[in-house]
Amino acid sequence: MLFRSHNFKNYVLRGTPKYLDSIKHYYDEITMSIDHLKHSFVVTEDDLKFLTVIQETADDYMNASLMIQPMIENGESIRAIDSAVKINDGPAKEALDNLHIRYKDIIITGLERVAKKLSTTLYKFFIIIALAVIIFMGLLIFIFHRLGLQVKAIGRVSRDMAEGDLSKEITIIPNDAIGDMAENFNLAIASLKNIIGGVVTTANDGREL
Repeated sequence: MLFRSHNFKNYVLRGTPKYLDSIKHYYDEITMSIDHLKHSFVVTEDDLKFLTVIQETADDYMNASLMIQPMIENGESIRAIDSAVKINDGPAKEALDNLHIRYKDIIITGLERVAKKLSTTLYKFFIIIALAVIIFMGLLIFIFHRLGLQVKAIGRVSRDMAEGDLSKEITIIPNDAIGDMAENFNLAIASLKNIIGGVVTTANDGREL
């Protein structure tokens, strides 16, 4: 029982002050808890009635506890004391059971809502991740495709250079490592053209002499 009725029974049987201190402690805890619950936004009118029953029973236990020591001092028997301070806590137990069932349902419903919300959030999260992966893979494919085109172009021009054809140039894609290499190839081709052109000019001049 919420009121720790065994402390109350021990106090009736033994009259030891420590049991009264324990009863006062639990009474204060019960009163504080009920006061907090009464100000909760989830509390209904029926809940308030249950809480009132519990508080009244707690008050009865507290008041009865305060009667025990004077009766002991007056020489009353344990049976007489027990009869005088007997508390019917049946209604309070029933009220506690009703509150337990109601708030258990509230907790279960709340957990179900949280689980559903979490499931929806995770579903959206996985969709976003999947889209991000698709975009990333598409970007990689585009980059590798562009690099492949540049490498093939460099290969073709290299073969033409080996065969003596210096008329070809590589289309440069800017801001790209392969593009930089292609530009260097074009510069090399231009340099070779100039060198060959100079050699041809010198040869022609020699024949004219």
